[in-house]
Amino acid sequence: DALEEENAKARAESDRLTEDLNARMQKMEVLAADLSETRRQLHDAQQDNVEKVDELERQRRDAMAESCHLTEDLETCRQNMKSLANDLSEAQGQLRDAEQDRAKVDALEEENAKARAESDRLTEDLNACMQKVEVLSTDLSVTRHQLHD
Repeated sequence: DALEEENAKARAESDRLTEDLNARMQKMEVLAADLSETRRQLHDAQQDNVEKVDELERQRRDAMAESCHLTEDLETCRQNMKSLANDLSEAQGQLRDAEQDRAKVDALEEENAKARAESDRLTEDLNACMQKVEVLSTDLSVTRHQLHD
């Protein structure tokens, strides 16, 4: 009897330990599945991070290339502005020269107008003088003719 009772206790203890072991095994399987899922999520997150880092690196390279391009464009623009400023300065100098030339032309036109007016007056005087010469020449001719008579 005592042996049977001890066997029954041992079986009960064995059954309890088996249930406990099964419960722990199930818990380990759940934890192993959770660990596996967590590892998968970690791997996915790491992969996402790698992809994001790659994308950010690509964007940085693109931005640097664009920055270089814009810097070159800016330098070209500065050179063009400098050239245009020089052209403007030269054109302003030419305009000043043209304005001075125009003032000279205006002065010459005024002198020419005065000279034409003087020439017209002298022409009138010459014509009047020529008429007097003709009259005097006619008078002289008449007087010579009278002297011969």
